[in-house]
Amino acid sequence: MKRLSQLFLISMCVLSAQPKPNWVESVLSGETPSNPEYYIGIGRVDINNQSRKEYENEGKELALIDISSQIKTQVIGTSESYFFEDQGTMVDRFQAESKTITFSDLEGLELHRKYSSDTEYFVYYRLNKAEYQKNMEKAVATARSLFDDFIEIDEDSEPIRRLKLLIHCYEYLYKALGGAGVMHQDNEREFNLTSRVQTEIETIVNNIQLKTEKNRYRTVVGERVDDPLKIETDIYLPRGERVPINELPLKFIFTKGNGNFSSSLLVSDEYGVVSTFINKITSKYPTQFVKARIDLKNLTLDPTKPSYLDDYFEKLSNNRSITFTLEVSELKNDMIAIFVVGREGVSNPEERIVNRHFEESFSKITDFEIKDRTAAEKILENKGWDNATICDDSECQLQVGQLLGVDKMIFAELTYLEGSKEYNCYMSMSDILNKTTTEPTNFELKVKSKDKFGDLKNEIPKWVREFYGSLNPGMITFHNDTPARVNVIIDGKNEGSLPMYEREFKEGNYAIKFASPGYETKEAQFFISPMAAIEQRILLEQKTKGKAFMRSLIFPGRGQWYSADEDHGGRRITGFIFTGLTVASAVASGYLWYNYSLTKATFEQSRNDYLAQVVMGEIEAYKIIMDDDYATMSSSKATASIMTGLFATIWIGSALEAMLNFPSDYGVGASFSYDPSVEQNQLYLYKTF
Repeated sequence: MKRLSQLFLISMCVLSAQPKPNWVESVLSGETPSNPEYYIGIGRVDINNQSRKEYENEGKELALIDISSQIKTQVIGTSESYFFEDQGTMVDRFQAESKTITFSDLEGLELHRKYSSDTEYFVYYRLNKAEYQKNMEKAVATARSLFDDFIEIDEDSEPIRRLKLLIHCYEYLYKALGGAGVMHQDNEREFNLTSRVQTEIETIVNNIQLKTEKNRYRTVVGERVDDPLKIETDIYLPRGERVPINELPLKFIFTKGNGNFSSSLLVSDEYGVVSTFINKITSKYPTQFVKARIDLKNLTLDPTKPSYLDDYFEKLSNNRSITFTLEVSELKNDMIAIFVVGREGVSNPEERIVNRHFEESFSKITDFEIKDRTAAEKILENKGWDNATICDDSECQLQVGQLLGVDKMIFAELTYLEGSKEYNCYMSMSDILNKTTTEPTNFELKVKSKDKFGDLKNEIPKWVREFYGSLNPGMITFHNDTPARVNVIIDGKNEGSLPMYEREFKEGNYAIKFASPGYETKEAQFFISPMAAIEQRILLEQKTKGKAFMRSLIFPGRGQWYSADEDHGGRRITGFIFTGLTVASAVASGYLWYNYSLTKATFEQSRNDYLAQVVMGEIEAYKIIMDDDYATMSSSKATASIMTGLFATIWIGSALEAMLNFPSDYGVGASFSYDPSVEQNQLYLYKTF
């Protein structure tokens, strides 16, 4: 066993002592391996705390970017704008965005080598130039063939098939270096194929029309929308008439709010009709929007795979869309019964009057249909119940609600304390169908006038409004437009990071702060109400050295406080040190100059005394006193001047320190979010300075 352990240790030492491969040494020295027959891409990744899968995927992506930059294809990570030739002009159609793309987009790409150290991972991919060129020529030939097939189809028939051929043609052209310079010829002339295909695609799409007879709906959270979302499609043909489109793919998405569709991806039938249902509304936004648009992505070679043409197809599809508006309430027009039960200090006649005031307030403030208490009591009497039987526990309330045949029942227990002259009311609501009861909400009223019942009457609408607001909380949505993680602090409590979608809060005023390392904090007051949902995009302004310098130049320490954050807490301490030194030196300087003024006054007095003397002996004595006072004054002035210089040095030094030691590692990290308006995950890998 001992020998096995020794052999294991020896083998580990041998393995750890293995030299790095030559290609890794080249990368470490700043050179990239070269081979005239291959495009070569190197990925170098710091392992840190990443899993093996994470750092290997990052290495692959970096290698792909490396190779892609050499062959000038538009892929993830580039910031290059792509141009299309259109009648001799270059038009910037869209800019590349970071987007995941599979390695199959570069046919023939192969993993050649990989190497790992304790801290770094290296990967070596290569692409045979001759094979790539062959694939490009094949893609061009396929694109030309597809376009010829498109030309052969009568332009007044099969518009979707013609559009699909064009889209496939466009994809093959982009496999061939973006289709730049690919020429083709028909019976009349030679033309730029990429430009022609794009023009034909846009012509067909622009001739498509979507229309609907109904685009506004009223519905309830958690419920199915009664009527379908129905669209009629047609296309304007060259022969001069509009006809329904068969097999046109459409996509339904919530651009604001959320819900479940019976189907979100559909194709039009032979009559050009598309319809779907919203099975359930899951968002509490009072106004929500559903966009129905043509789905060109569905006509691509592989709709399931991301492509660098997705942005173009997305923008083109959005030009042919219809928006449906959903007016959503959290509570439907339920039939409710309201029962006020008087306890201590509340008589039966008062109870009935208060009950009527509650009914009036609920009728004015809410959409509930109110069941009259008199009619409700008759139903209870027929069932053998009387007013004294009305109880306050949830099970009993549910039973009463079932007997009355209402959707919901609101129960209010009212007491009046004569000693403290105070009303207390506990309100709760029972959902009879779902068999649930809300937690009681307590309301208090301190009676200030002799007419206690009048005070109560005036207070009831406020109670009802607040109680109804607690059933329909306000919502806020904040999108993150800052390329970093942004923390949200609401009334001093950290509520997590952006984005924040449809977060519920009780009605009221809130102080909300947005903070991110390396960015200036943004603060604002928001009134959150169920009647007005808040939705904003948050873009924080980046901190800069210049601003730090100016802040400390105005007041020492402010620039350091400005650059401080959770990752650079020492900057705040440095700021306090500079502020403290500035204040101390200012006080000391002021005191020393004051002391100098005293010594100067003493010197001037002794000089006057000296000048007033006429006796030789006294002249010598007073001269000695004057000289001593002058020396004291000169020393005081020198000390005060030094302290003033120190004060100025600290002041200027604070500004310079704020600029020179401004953090250079702000905002290094990752931020992940999901944007439901575009059904897209967003991953920010960021490093800001």
